[in-house]
Amino acid sequence: MKNILIILFICITLSSYTQRIFDEEITYTDVRLPLNPLGKNLEQYHFTVITPYPENNNSLKDFAQKKYDDEVKNYPDVVKESEIKHQEDLVNYDRNVETARENFKLESEEFKKLSLVERLALSDQKPTLNLPRKPEYRKPTEPRFVEPNLSASIVFDPVVLANSYLNLEGFTNGTDNALTGTVTFYDFENLETVENIKETSVYNIKTKSTQKQKTYSYLTSYKRPTDLILAYNGKLIYNRIFEGTGNYTEMEEPRRPLMQNIEKQTISDNLSAINEYINNLYGYSLIETTINIHHIKNNKGEYDAIERAKQFAVSGFKNYKFGQKNQDLQEAINIWNSEIEKANLNDRKALINEKVLRALLLNVAETSLAINDLRLTDETIAKLNNLKNNNSEKEVIDSLKNILEDKKTREKANS
Repeated sequence: MKNILIILFICITLSSYTQRIFDEEITYTDVRLPLNPLGKNLEQYHFTVITPYPENNNSLKDFAQKKYDDEVKNYPDVVKESEIKHQEDLVNYDRNVETARENFKLESEEFKKLSLVERLALSDQKPTLNLPRKPEYRKPTEPRFVEPNLSASIVFDPVVLANSYLNLEGFTNGTDNALTGTVTFYDFENLETVENIKETSVYNIKTKSTQKQKTYSYLTSYKRPTDLILAYNGKLIYNRIFEGTGNYTEMEEPRRPLMQNIEKQTISDNLSAINEYINNLYGYSLIETTINIHHIKNNKGEYDAIERAKQFAVSGFKNYKFGQKNQDLQEAINIWNSEIEKANLNDRKALINEKVLRALLLNVAETSLAINDLRLTDETIAKLNNLKNNNSEKEVIDSLKNILEDKKTREKANS
C-alpha cells in the first residue's frame, strides 16, 4: 500500500510539471508582393494564347464535309483516269504476253540444243511459258462521307485557355496601361516509350517458397516548346521559349501511358507554370496560409495569459487584412513576449521551460511575419536557433527563415 501511494505521489507531481502543448489551426489570406513590380501606372493585363489545335470540333466536321464534297466533285475525273489507266494496262499486257512468248521460244530452242543427258539433268529447269495475268477493270469506289472521330481529336479554345489560366492577381483584365502577353504552343514531341522489366525474388507464405516476380515500368520522354512574350509600356520584357519547356521531361509509370492524355496535359501544365512565373514577378498574389497557434493545457490557471493570447490571435487572424494594423495580433505578440521573459531553461519544472518557450517563440515568429514586423521575426528566429532543436523542429525554423528572406526581398523591391 505504501509503494502504491509513493507511485501515485510521483505521478501527480510529474503531471503537475508536464506541460501539454495544443495547436489551434488558423488559416488566413495573405498577399505576396511582386518580385519585380512594374510601377504604379500598371492597371490591367491582357493575355492571348495560340495553339496548333482547332478551336472546336466544328472545324473537324467542316473539314470532313469539304473532303467529301471535293471527292464527289472529282469522282468523274477519277473514273475517267482509271479507265485510261486500264487501257494502258491492257496495251502493256499484250506487250508483256508477246515478250513472254518470245522469251519462252528462245529458251526452248536453247534447251533443245542440249544433249539428252544434259536435258535429263536440267529437267527441273525446263523452260515454261509464264503469261502475265490479264488486268481487270475495277471502277473506283464512289465517295462516302466519313464522320470524324471526335474522341481522338484535341481541341482548345484559345480565349477560354487565356481566361482560365492566365491572370495578373491584383489587377483587372483589360488593355489600359496593361501588361500584355502572348503564349504560343508548338507541336508536342515525344520519344518512343521504353519498357523496363525488373525481376525480384518474392517469398510466398502459402507455398513457403521463393518465386521470381517481374515488375514493369514505362519511361516516357516528352516536351512541349512554349514561347512567351511579355510587354509593358511599349517595351519587351520577355521574349523566348519559356524555361524548361524546350527540354524533355521524363515520366515513369507502372502502366503504358496514353500519349494523347500527356499531350493535352502539357497545355494546362505549361500555362499554370507561366501564370505562376508572371504573378511571382508582377502580381499581388493572394496566398492562403495555415499556421498553428500553440497554447498550453491550463489546469490551475498558470497559463491564463497564454490562453488569453491565443484568443487575441484567433480574433486577429479572423479579421486579418493585409497591410492594415491589427491590434489583436499585436496584443497577442505582446503577451507572448511577456511570458517569454519568464523562461527558465535550467528548470524542467518551470512553467516556461524550454518546451513552452519554443512554442511561444514559434507563435511570435508566425504572427510577426503576418503583420510584417520582419525585424521581430528575425530576432525571434535567432532565439529559436539558440535552443536545442531536433531535426523536425529545425525544419520548421528553416521554413520560417526562408519565408522571412523571401518577404524581405519582396519588401525591398516594393519600397
